[in-house]
Amino acid sequence: MRSTLLPGGLLFGVALILFGANTGRSDEVPAEYRKSIDKGLEWLAKNQSKDGHWASLGDQYPMTMTAMGGLALLMEGSTIREGKYKDNIRRAADWLMARSMPNGMLGNPNIPGEAGRYMYGHGFSLLFLSCIYGEEEEGDRRKKLEDILVRAAKFHKSRRLPLSPDAVQALDAYLAGRRARRPDTTVRMAPLIWKGGTAVHGYSSSRWTQLFQALARQAGVLKADGRPPRVHDLRHSFAVHALLRWYRAGVDVQAKLPFLSTYMGHVSIVSTQYYLHFVEPVAHAASARFAQHYGALLTPHATEEHP
Repeated sequence: MRSTLLPGGLLFGVALILFGANTGRSDEVPAEYRKSIDKGLEWLAKNQSKDGHWASLGDQYPMTMTAMGGLALLMEGSTIREGKYKDNIRRAADWLMARSMPNGMLGNPNIPGEAGRYMYGHGFSLLFLSCIYGEEEEGDRRKKLEDILVRAAKFHKSRRLPLSPDAVQALDAYLAGRRARRPDTTVRMAPLIWKGGTAVHGYSSSRWTQLFQALARQAGVLKADGRPPRVHDLRHSFAVHALLRWYRAGVDVQAKLPFLSTYMGHVSIVSTQYYLHFVEPVAHAASARFAQHYGALLTPHATEEHP
């Protein structure tokens, strides 16, 4: 089987496409670089192995190289359903999906070519397959891909979560407005993935962080040191507010903790406890609950007087 090798220069080109522009859209790449990038993508597609994979350094790192090659083609604007490189993306996805192990690992570290830095291969493959999931409309294939992603993700847990009624209402209003103005920017399987322009792409993590923190500054939501919160701080806030709601509702907090742990994707309450900061409102609520149930036991008795 022929194996395609990716030279270091091409890897730099892939990195440029993935991270070069602020939002990563292909139509925002400076004009002076557009021709070179187009030639690089054409070379990448032309040198893809017939079975769908790429490799480097003597057939090494095929999982990583295939995932990064697929990501580069996605950033051009193509998807598994349409675009110049749809067939290349489909073949890369098929090759990676076929290498899902029963334990969830993407790639087999017992195979010499896949053994080196195999967690990089797993991580990049998970990223690439997650990117194409929203565009997969074939029922059986979508179910297979979902099973692969669930097993490959942290603790083998699905990341599907129920939303509160007010969150659903806000998202419905946003999507209705967007469909009315830009109906070309929505896809049925992943309606929220879009960041402007003509191509439907998700935000990079760095760009999303920039936008989130800019919004936090405008809203005056800052930490004690004056800095805006991180995106991950939302998980901490969510956990603490859930705890406060339960205290104020008078429910058994200990009995509720497994529900919070499950919702946050943890296999153990021990992991959830990392997010349960003992801030003043929580300390006050816990103290009030303790006083309600056991305060009488701690009330000092009057000292008896003896003649």
